[in-house]
Amino acid sequence: MNVKIDNSLGRGSVYKPENRPSVVRRALAFIIDLVAVFLIVIVLFVFFSLAMGMPVEMMPFLMWPTFLIYFVVMKPSFLRTIGYRIMKLKVVTLRGNKPSSPRMLFRYLLWLFVSPIPDILWASADRDGRTLRDCFSGTQVLRAYAVSDHDGPIHLSRTFGFCWCMFYPQVSFPRVKTASESSVTT
Repeated sequence: MNVKIDNSLGRGSVYKPENRPSVVRRALAFIIDLVAVFLIVIVLFVFFSLAMGMPVEMMPFLMWPTFLIYFVVMKPSFLRTIGYRIMKLKVVTLRGNKPSSPRMLFRYLLWLFVSPIPDILWASADRDGRTLRDCFSGTQVLRAYAVSDHDGPIHLSRTFGFCWCMFYPQVSFPRVKTASESSVTT
């Protein structure tokens, strides 16, 4: 049986299931990060209001840049966010590299459009434990100590869910030969 595997999207890292965090661990990291970023915004607002007399109406101008710096710049860095440090998590691309800032910005913007409930439900049912945001942005959240076992081809996966037909990149598991295939080749 001659099966051609599509390698047009390159090769990606495959991780053992124990390297993927549970939905509860990811939710706790998210809650910790939200509390941390709101505390940072409050501290910044108090500082700027005392130092420069900033009115309350200016708080959104502090909030959005703080969110962007925290979730787009800090999360993929070696520092990680407070929630990701406490829960021992990291974000990587499908190839196992650190995600770029544009990729993380896209992932963050998807957070604004994808409700957390379908996102968490998706992560609990996904083979790799990825949320919808992870699927569409080509990232995955792993435990901080996770190391790739081997690699496999990245292909476009087609999935039907929530009344949508979705396409996103996914790493294939390496194909294992069956007993009949291995006896033909020997």
